[in-house]
Amino acid sequence: MRRSGFVAVEALVVGAAVLLCVQSSWTAVAHQMRAVRVLQETGDRLESARTGVALLRREVRAGTPGDGTVRDGELHLRAFRAAGVVCGGGSGRTAAVEDLGTRLPNPAKDSVLLLDVLGYWHQADVVAVRRGRCGSGGGSVSRVTLDTPWDGIALALFFERGAYRFSNRTLRYTSGRGGWQPLLRETLDDRRSVFRVGSSGGVRAEMVWEGIAGTGPTPPPLLQDLSLYPGRR
Repeated sequence: MRRSGFVAVEALVVGAAVLLCVQSSWTAVAHQMRAVRVLQETGDRLESARTGVALLRREVRAGTPGDGTVRDGELHLRAFRAAGVVCGGGSGRTAAVEDLGTRLPNPAKDSVLLLDVLGYWHQADVVAVRRGRCGSGGGSVSRVTLDTPWDGIALALFFERGAYRFSNRTLRYTSGRGGWQPLLRETLDDRRSVFRVGSSGGVRAEMVWEGIAGTGPTPPPLLQDLSLYPGRR
């Protein structure tokens, strides 16, 4: 009886040790899985930050000089979208323009800068666009109607009117009368992410990312603070 009791005690001790090892193993696995998840989320936020910075820098710097303005927390600008060479010289309000961009000009949201043969720039609005041809055997072009004559114009640069804002946990963009389209993953703290007017007349974008759950009671946000200057390359 004494021997059997001793064996029972040993079994209990061994069982408790096994349970402790199993619990320790599961705890270590859980910590590893959480660490992997945090690393993945951190990588996603860093990639989102890189994408957002590159997008805003390209859009603002490709815009017309001094056109980026901040109103009601939104960044309004005219971003470059396409260039076109006037086919055979323009006259009147409609001219054939060889397409050098990836889409047709849109009267609802596009404006245009015109370079004349003397080297002067003129601003105009797009009224209508339709497909056409350059001469009797020329290639496909766009016949663009403006609110001003094409006389003496050699080159046209088309800009899209649009706006950016931080809302619903991401950076969003709208053009013309369209809705606000998300551009990044929904990981932004849109209450603290803002556009501001910079000290040198440019635009400052402050993008704050949400903290990652499971990294502590007050996880620090990922912050991207950059100055963007319209028209500067």
